Formats: sequence, C-alpha cells, structure tokens
Amino acid sequence: MTADGRKKTYFYNPAEKDFAIQIQENLNRKASALGNSGRARESFSFKLVSRPAQRIVKYKDFTQIAWDFRFELNADPVLISTAYDWGLGSKNAQGFGMIKINVGDS
Repeated sequence: MTADGRKKTYFYNPAEKDFAIQIQENLNRKASALGNSGRARESFSFKLVSRPAQRIVKYKDFTQIAWDFRFELNADPVLISTAYDWGLGSKNAQGFGMIKINVGDS
C-alpha cells in the first residue's frame, strides 16, 4: 500500500529469482483453470537469454512496468502451450506477457 492507502503493484524484474517462481505459479493457475493436467514442478526451468529492457507503459491511467527480453522456458508441453495461448504473468488481456516461440534459436 502507498502512504495514501492505494494498492501498489510490485513488478518483478526478470533477473530476480522470484520472477521465475511467479511465472511458474501463474502458469500452474492458468493450466488448472483451463482444466489441463500439466503442472510446473521439477521439469520447469526459466532462463534469461538476453538482458531485460524495461518498458514503462501507461494503460488506462495506470503505469505498467513491462520487460522485453529473450528467454528459454522448459516445461511440460501443456504448460508451454498455455504460455503461448494465454501469455506469461499478469495483465494478459491487455496484451502483456505475450510470447513468440523461436524453436532451435540460440
């Protein structure tokens, strides 16, 4: 909460350890809500491939901090499909968290 009592959102930097944990938990919730059996546990790994570039976006009188970066995601194929179809993280309905898959790219 801010000093004036408003809710404050914390935007994780992809370089933070908790970012991968948040992505994993978010994918699990989405898969569960969609009735999918895939779960991110031991087989889940998230690795940065490029340095994250911060993007500050204004959306409906709210400031959003977004990140532009390349990464490797290894997970259950159901979760990969969920990430592609529904996005990673939050604010997906507003276009945040959308990903592009580059198979075999390094």
